[in-house]
Parts: sequence; structure tokens; C-alpha cells
Amino acid sequence: GSDKPSKRVGQFEGYTIVGSLQGGGSGGRLYVAEPDDRKKAIFARSGRLVDQVVIKSFSLHDGSSLPQIIRESRALEAARKLGLVLDHELTDERFFYVMEFVPGDSLTVVTRRLHAEAGPSGLGIKQIKPVMDFSADLLRELATYHRGGLWHKDVKPDNIIVSEGRARLVDLGLVTPLRSAMTLTTHGTEYFRDPELVRMALRGAKVRDVDGVKFDIYGVGAVLYSVIENSFPAHGGLSQVSKNCPEALRWVIRRAMTELHKRYVSADEMLADLRTILAASDPFAVKPADLPSVAGGGAAEAAVAAAAAEVAAVQAELGADFTRVTASPHARTAGAPAETPRNADGPR
Repeated sequence: GSDKPSKRVGQFEGYTIVGSLQGGGSGGRLYVAEPDDRKKAIFARSGRLVDQVVIKSFSLHDGSSLPQIIRESRALEAARKLGLVLDHELTDERFFYVMEFVPGDSLTVVTRRLHAEAGPSGLGIKQIKPVMDFSADLLRELATYHRGGLWHKDVKPDNIIVSEGRARLVDLGLVTPLRSAMTLTTHGTEYFRDPELVRMALRGAKVRDVDGVKFDIYGVGAVLYSVIENSFPAHGGLSQVSKNCPEALRWVIRRAMTELHKRYVSADEMLADLRTILAASDPFAVKPADLPSVAGGGAAEAAVAAAAAEVAAVQAELGADFTRVTASPHARTAGAPAETPRNADGPR
């Protein structure tokens, strides 16, 4: 929930606090604030017209630990250059970052609403189409992270806000550079975190030695599963979709959550499959064999290139500057062939 304290100035220079939000799973305090004219002008120079922001703050005085503050601050400069973060500051005792305030409901709330509307048999076409739209929004945004060399690491329904029909990722509490030399941690949210990540972390793997892109893709699959089933994927990649769902979408979910070497290699590739289902007048008529990642060949390359073009539009909207960040080795050039299986029955 949120509260509405009286307006406060001075706590964060350049911002007036006008409210607060429930804290995220990674700790810290969340404030809704209004930037002053100077801050607004700075944001406007980057093409962002912002009236309200969310400030996530970690302070030793509020109970945050120094390791937590360091973890939170590690990748935020890169995120700012990508347009994902508007502002941030690190001192000896406090760290905070600023994101555009996105009014709306979490995907958790939206999921409950969709299922109440659809009834016990599961979602119909009326509800499944917006679910796929939200997932496509999520993939476009994640592709921006990955191109900029970042791993979100906490993709889950509570971190996705639906505003004016569009899904937006929020909370960068666990964002990590894909090439970080840090030891991998188990931080994340159970059911939306690949169990393989936990096993790798317990073996002492370094972040740069794992494919963080594929772990974000697992999170998207788990989110899709949870929205379709209105339940957690309690058995990881072995979780079965039992409620009403197009066969091709069921295949996409399995492909996103399957073993690492069989998983989608990029958000673009998963988006290309999802766009194919969305383009159909009847999603239930689309078969796995119709998906670009199964069909392969020139059609698959064209579909991935089209998905990449949509991602580029999101990057332009954010004002992402890729000349100032280290690109991810996982970001393929648009149209490059993907490493995809040709099994129309889906990953095992």
C-alpha cells in the first residue's frame, strides 16, 4: 500500500516527496516525489518529460547494510545511460536511484482481475491477447537491458506495472552487469528464478561465466505461466500448463523455461515467436510448427529482425545511449541466425 505524507523537501536534493510506496523484495524505501524545475530540465534534455518519479533509497540509518547498498549501486550508472534510470547518488551512508513513476496495477493484480472475468476454466481469447501484449512489452524492455550489458535478475509479476495498456518493468534492485567479475548470488524470487541459477551460485560461479540473458528469459516464461495458470510454477521447467492456453503459447512457455542449452538465446528470438501468435486472428489456431524458431530459415531471420526493430523503438523512447555503455556479448545483430532447435513438439 501507499501513504500520503505532507510534502517534504530537502531529503533528496532536487525532489519534493509527495508519497511513499510499499518497499520491494530487495529492501530499501520507496518514495513518490516531484522533481524541481532544474531536474525537469535535465530530464527534458534527454527527451523525458517527467512530473513524478519514484526514489528507491538505501540508508545505513534506515537499516540497510553496506553490502546491500554496494550491490544496489553496482550497475545503476549503466542503467542511467540506457534511460532506465533518471538519476542516482551514492554517498558513504546512503544510495538512492530515481525512476519515472508509472501509475497502474502490478501484473499480480491484473492477473487476478483477468481470471475473475474469465472464470474457472481459464483465460479466453479476450484475456489472452492482452497477456501476450504485456509479455511482448516485457521482452522489448529486457532486450534493452541485455543490449546494454545488464541482467535484470528479478523478473516477476510484482515488478511489472500495467499502465494504460502497457507493461513496464520496475525495481532495479538486483540489476547486474552481465560481465561482472562478482561471484553469482542466489538473490531473486523463488518460482521466478531458475533453479539452475541457485545451483551455479552454490558452486561459486562468477556472473560473467553464466548466461544472465537466459535467466531473464526463464523469468519471462515463469511470468507467462503464472498469468495463464493464476499460480506459481512450483516445479520450475517441469511445471505443466493445465488451463486453457493456445498450443503455440504453451510451447513458448516451455521453451523459455527449459534447460539452458535448449532455451531461447535472446529476448528478440522469444519476441519473434510471441509476435507470430499475436498476429493471428485466432491464437488457438497457431501451431508450434508455425513459430519462427521452429520453422527456421529466412523467415525466422526476418521475424527476429522485425522483433529487433521493435526493441530499437523502445530504446529510442528511453533515450538509450549505447555509445557510452559496454554492449552485451549476447545481443545479436538484427537478422542474425538464432541457435534454435527444430523440434516442433517443443523442448523436453
